[in-house]
Amino acid sequence: MIQVRHVTKFYGKVKALQDVSLQVTTPEPVVILGPSGSGKSTLLRLIAGLEVPDAGEIRINGGLVSRPGWVLPPHLRNMGFVFQAPALWPHMTVEGNITFGMDGVSQDRLRGRLRELLDDFDLHGLGKRYPDELSGGEARRVAIARCLAPEPRYLLMDEPLTNLDRERKWRALERIAVAVRETGAFLVYVTHDPEEARKLSRRVIFLDSGRIVEAAPGKESPLP
Repeated sequence: MIQVRHVTKFYGKVKALQDVSLQVTTPEPVVILGPSGSGKSTLLRLIAGLEVPDAGEIRINGGLVSRPGWVLPPHLRNMGFVFQAPALWPHMTVEGNITFGMDGVSQDRLRGRLRELLDDFDLHGLGKRYPDELSGGEARRVAIARCLAPEPRYLLMDEPLTNLDRERKWRALERIAVAVRETGAFLVYVTHDPEEARKLSRRVIFLDSGRIVEAAPGKESPLP
């Protein structure tokens, strides 16, 4: 469970988020929809522990993980994160990037999971390449596969399907949805695309100017 309670975040004198509260209590995708600059990415980075709130608190599974002046480090939150940029390890191959977070997994399980993800995200033949040998869309698919590989309890995705052609975009979205259903993961998914939001979840929260302006837990929010 993810609980965001009355969180505010400033960047200098700019208030990026204003008294935002959000609960993710069931393993159903929650979509944060809104225009550029609305605070979507800031909210995700706060949940991940990459930013410190100026007011309010964040709890994961009931435990306090963020408050003003303190955050539990991201690597202790059991979260997978897809950034707006792929952020791949440049010195690792595609295979190395995907399996990076799978420490302690048996070699048989690791190889099987790798084959599965290479197939799911149309990456066969690219496993030995390095990030600088990939197109933007290929790198983004690798980033999604890397996030899903260790099957984390919590998934945070920030505009993960940018630069994908329409066919691969919907295939990738379907695989993300399947992964959430199969693992019971909690997913918070950021997008500015209403069609993506509709396809992924009935729970859509609209963020604008740092405030939640539409929130319908368990119901379909009105979309343009």
